[in-house]
Amino acid sequence: MPFTPNIAKLESGIFCFNYHRVGEKSSTTGDENLFSCTSREFEMQLIYFKQHFTVIGMAELEAIRSLEYLNERYLLLTFDDGYCDNYQNAYPLLKKHGLTATFFVTTDYIDRKSNAVPWWDEVAQLVKSTNKKFIHMPFGSHKKVFVDNKSVAVKSILREFKDYRSLTMENKIKLLKLEVGRVDNEEFESEFMTWAQINEMSENGMEIGSHTCSHSIMSHVPQNIVKHEVEVSRQIIENRIGKKVESFAYPVGNKTSYDISVINYLKASGYKYAFTFEKGIITRETNDFELSRYPVNYGDSPLDLVKLAYFNQ
Repeated sequence: MPFTPNIAKLESGIFCFNYHRVGEKSSTTGDENLFSCTSREFEMQLIYFKQHFTVIGMAELEAIRSLEYLNERYLLLTFDDGYCDNYQNAYPLLKKHGLTATFFVTTDYIDRKSNAVPWWDEVAQLVKSTNKKFIHMPFGSHKKVFVDNKSVAVKSILREFKDYRSLTMENKIKLLKLEVGRVDNEEFESEFMTWAQINEMSENGMEIGSHTCSHSIMSHVPQNIVKHEVEVSRQIIENRIGKKVESFAYPVGNKTSYDISVINYLKASGYKYAFTFEKGIITRETNDFELSRYPVNYGDSPLDLVKLAYFNQ
C-alpha cells in the first residue's frame, strides 16, 4: 500500500512551491517539460493550500522569519521565467482565491513580439524538428540520445547544456544545430508576458522579482556578466513597475549554478533574498540568499506536493 503522509505531521516553517508554466503542454513550440500543471490542477492546489497553509507574500517573509518560534505552516508561491500563461492562466486564479505569488521574470524576453526564444526552448525546438533517430551530443559526454520520445530527449539534452561549462550557451546551440541538420534562424512568436501585463499583476498584489536578464547560469559566466545580470535586470524591473525589487531566483538553481561571488553581487546590488531549487523548509536560520523551493511538476496532486514536502523537510 502506498504511503500517504499526514499533512499535520509536516513541520512548522515556511514552504515555497515553485511553478514555471500553467496550461496545456500542447500549447508550446518549446520545452513542454516546463509546464508545472494545467489550470484545473493549479486551482485544485490553491484550494488545498488555503485549507492547510497560511499563504503569504514576499513582503511578509522578513517579519515571519524574525519570529522566535514558527508554530504554523506558511506558504510562498513563486513562478520563474515570465511566460505569458502566468498572466493568462495563473494570475486570474490567484485573484479569484485572494492569494498572491512572486513572479521572477527574465527581462530580455519580456515584451518581445517574435524571435525571443530562450536557449532551453530553442533546444526543444531543435530536437522536435529533427528526423534523426538519435542525436550525438556535440560536447560534454558525447553520448547518444535517442529521440523516439522527444520530451525525454529534450530533458536529457538540456541536462548536458546546464552541466557543461567550457562553451558559451550560444556555441552549444550552434553545435546542436549542426548535429540536427538545421542552421536556419526560424522565428517563433514570443511566449512571454508583456510589461503591461506585469504592471497589471504588480498593481493587483502580485510581486515581481528578478530572474536575470538572459537566464545565464551564474556560475558559468564571467564576473562582469554576473554583475550585469543581477544589476541591470533589477533596474529594468524597478523602472517598469515603479517598485523596489528585493528578491531574485537563480537560473537552474542547483548548488553548482551559483557561488559566493554571485551572492556578494546580489547583496551589493540591494537584494534581500535569493531562491534556489534545493528542496527544504525555510526557517529563520536559512541563509537569506539560499532559500529553498519545492518544484511543482505536471500531474502533481495536492497530496503529491505534501509527500514531496514531507520527505524533504
